[in-house]
Amino acid sequence: MNQFKFTPAQQEFIKSIKPYHRHICCYGGTGSGKTIMFLALLIMRCGLYPRSRHLIVRGHSNSFKGTIITEFERLQTYNLYEANPWKINHTDYTISFKNGSSIECVGSDQLHHFRKVQGARYSTMYLNECSTLQVFHLFGSAGIMGRLTQGKIVITQEEADTMQEGSYCYGNVNGVKCLYYELKKQYYYDFNPPTKAHWTYKYFIKQIHPVTGNFMQDNKNFYIGIINPSQNPYSTTNLYEDLQEQGSKTLQSLYYGKFQDVGGQLISRDMFQTYYQGDLEQEWLKIFFTVDVAYRDNKQSDWSVIAVWGINLDKKLYLFDILRFKGRSTVFDNKLRGMIKIWQDGFKNGSSGLKSIVIEKNGNARLIDQLCTEYGSGLIDDTIPRVKDKFSRFLDVQGFIENGNVFLPSPDVQIQNRGKASSFLEPFLFECESFSQNEEDYEHDDQVDCLTDASQIALTFRQARPIIMPSFVV
Repeated sequence: MNQFKFTPAQQEFIKSIKPYHRHICCYGGTGSGKTIMFLALLIMRCGLYPRSRHLIVRGHSNSFKGTIITEFERLQTYNLYEANPWKINHTDYTISFKNGSSIECVGSDQLHHFRKVQGARYSTMYLNECSTLQVFHLFGSAGIMGRLTQGKIVITQEEADTMQEGSYCYGNVNGVKCLYYELKKQYYYDFNPPTKAHWTYKYFIKQIHPVTGNFMQDNKNFYIGIINPSQNPYSTTNLYEDLQEQGSKTLQSLYYGKFQDVGGQLISRDMFQTYYQGDLEQEWLKIFFTVDVAYRDNKQSDWSVIAVWGINLDKKLYLFDILRFKGRSTVFDNKLRGMIKIWQDGFKNGSSGLKSIVIEKNGNARLIDQLCTEYGSGLIDDTIPRVKDKFSRFLDVQGFIENGNVFLPSPDVQIQNRGKASSFLEPFLFECESFSQNEEDYEHDDQVDCLTDASQIALTFRQARPIIMPSFVV
């Protein structure tokens, strides 16, 4: 069995944690090893303290399988507490240890499970990717933060013999003399830094309570550190180059782990609703592309974007997929043909295939003529108005977005045969939150353009007459 070793950066972080630290936060770029470090610490607490209970919270229940559970499976290949092995329940995502300890996993999106957890008591709570969690799920009377209340745990002599000397004692519990211990309560947090408007920046950096808005006087029990992918010897190959292509602000956030200056505070991730894998099986009134084409064929140009959307029977707008790449001309033509082939028949349940490709008429005459020749003029919609500037066009649909009419996929949603939504979701949200009235404040707005166009279509969409499906020749 392999030997598990913390990276030097992880070791330095762990050494800095003091006994009085109750809130332990590690933020930084993607792929830096934050998650596996905290999972290893949880396993150690479970191994050292029998019948202790611990909780992991994420924004989406369905995302545990490809993230937390995968990491636990990887950790099983190492010799972390061989004398106290654990089993993974792949149904409810509970990790059970031989000594009676357990780690439960819950998503804040599953309210019935979330409320059940609120009635339980834990010694450790790990808020994984906590920037995806909303404030009301965490703080206040309805929040989950108050569940760190597991008290004295009575143990047998046999259990005491497995523990380190000094970690338990003999005394009075509920009027009975016995062996017991009480584990120091700890919160673990990790996340990739979003903008400075986010609650994580206010709470961890500015020490401002996200609900009351007051400065927190007692902040000595906080330890906040940063680990970035450059400090992880096992980080993904070419990560720097991949993030650099997405712009300097994305690179600063997801590689260097820096909070970004606030954009115009026009779009917040909290404005969007979330959908899950099963939601794709509903009937769709319309599936369509919104397209934003780069003006030049070079690496310094803006991005070309093909965004795939659906409008359901309730006239709500769903983002299915985003393909974002550099270049136009031949590169763009080939990418678009590939996406048309994927989406022309819609989903496997036969619900509404691709009905239109929305593209700006100005500057794209050649492409539009070519598409009309290949697929028929009924598929091409070049009527989207672009007489206003980007900011004014966004203001026309801001209310539609703010009122919860736009749904984004959970990161683990599998979209057709193009992989999971996690591949495009965070860059999309990052660009949205960076968007402002001042064009100098942000680098790219191609995805926001596609969001604006799609929202305008959904806002004014009326199924006045049956839509005839265009004929495809691929």
